[in-house]
Amino acid sequence: MATKQKLELTWIGKENRPRLEPRILLEDPARSYHAAHRVAERDCFDNRLIFGDNLLALKALEAEFTGKVKCVFIDPPYNTGSAFTHYDDGVEHSIWLSLMRDRLEIIRRLLSEDGSLWITIDDNECHYLNIVRFLDEVEGFVPWTWWPHEEVGHTDEAKKEMHGLFGKADPFLTPKPERLMQRVLHIATNPGDLVLDSFAGSGTTGAVAHKMGRRWIMVELGEHCHTHIIPRLKKVIDNDDPGGITKAVGWKGGGGFRYYRLAPSLLEKDTWGNWVINHDYNAAMLTEALCKLEGFSYAPSDSVYWQHGHSTERDFVYVTTASLTHEQLAQLSDEVGPERSLLVLCTSFRARADLYSNLTVKKIPRQVLSRCEWGHDDYSLRVENLPSAPPTPGQMDLFGPEELP
Repeated sequence: MATKQKLELTWIGKENRPRLEPRILLEDPARSYHAAHRVAERDCFDNRLIFGDNLLALKALEAEFTGKVKCVFIDPPYNTGSAFTHYDDGVEHSIWLSLMRDRLEIIRRLLSEDGSLWITIDDNECHYLNIVRFLDEVEGFVPWTWWPHEEVGHTDEAKKEMHGLFGKADPFLTPKPERLMQRVLHIATNPGDLVLDSFAGSGTTGAVAHKMGRRWIMVELGEHCHTHIIPRLKKVIDNDDPGGITKAVGWKGGGGFRYYRLAPSLLEKDTWGNWVINHDYNAAMLTEALCKLEGFSYAPSDSVYWQHGHSTERDFVYVTTASLTHEQLAQLSDEVGPERSLLVLCTSFRARADLYSNLTVKKIPRQVLSRCEWGHDDYSLRVENLPSAPPTPGQMDLFGPEELP
């Protein structure tokens, strides 16, 4: 019997993939917010709001949250047609699919084995339903469902919720009603489960997850992260948001969130074009970033100076910007002992690295130069970040080399 052939969605540039830098996240306590006291036993104070490019943010979450997210809900920008004035339809769809593919692959790794991904698509974006076939390629995603607005609300209802929170000057054209998010989370999660929205928009996912006792992570690059999402979440925490599903779930306030921003790139170019450690990095940031790059859990010891992180109970990493001598490395080797191993990352060393059987000594930044794309801060779906359109076949290059006679 002939085997059934699986269809594959292909597009221009599908083989091109970004080499993402796994950034660290920096908390800004001044923007984090928590209730003054615990209101209920299920209150969660460790939710996360991340300000920055969502592809880099997803990569930053990967080390800690792989396999731990129960539900991902995203409402990505599909209405890119006007932004692609200088692209034909094939290129437009190709760019969009590549941008979404890179995000969905990380999302798939973040999801737990029984987790689910929910994506909203409206009536005006039916041509993007080709993504359904693509989602099936990203193993584990199965499309799709549809609900009438009588059951889960509609845009007008959502706008009224926004007006109640921010007044009629609210900038969101197609916000999602809280009832829709409630339906999704009721089906896909239980109290205490982790929910992720990497296109946070007005913050509906986090607000509803908070009221329903779910833990949440949201990512947003736009300035409305500060002008709308944070004020909205504060109202939820302070029990000053009577709209949406508040009465339906008996919400009384409580909990909190931590605000993070993406750290700058670990490496930057100096005056002569050489990659060097970013001058904005202090010792703790450098150590955490290198732990993430090398696959170690960042866990600096309070008592052992060379234990900055670990990959197992016996395998550790030590990061220093010092130049290490043979004597210093020999002392390190003695302290580590024969039953443990240590990766030493330093700017330079004056000794033969193979003299110490329990040490692996590497220079930074040379050790990480080829790992990823350094200094790339914006992978967003905005038109200014897209590659230039190819020239029309046969079009003359006005500033190219002159044609030889």
